[in-house]
Amino acid sequence: VAFADDLLQSQFCLHTAGDSPTSRRFFDAVAAGCLPVVVGELAWQALPFRRSLRYEEFAFFVDEEDADRAAVFESIRRTSADELRQRFSALL
Repeated sequence: VAFADDLLQSQFCLHTAGDSPTSRRFFDAVAAGCLPVVVGELAWQALPFRRSLRYEEFAFFVDEEDADRAAVFESIRRTSADELRQRFSALL
């Protein structure tokens, strides 16, 4: 319950490949209206329906080697308020 509450109160949710390239965390984040921040090509390539869903319209993608905390925050910080509105709109 606490995890779901955290998602519902968050604007951005980190998604990394764990012991498998994908997990339901990505879909939990999307269902909660949280913009996924996908770290690593393996996690990105494992997302289903990539040919029909435009993940890039709502998710952020960060290369694994650039995934230090500062780089992730900087990537999001550089995003304009208008683009963030568009991403949230595409998510919903």
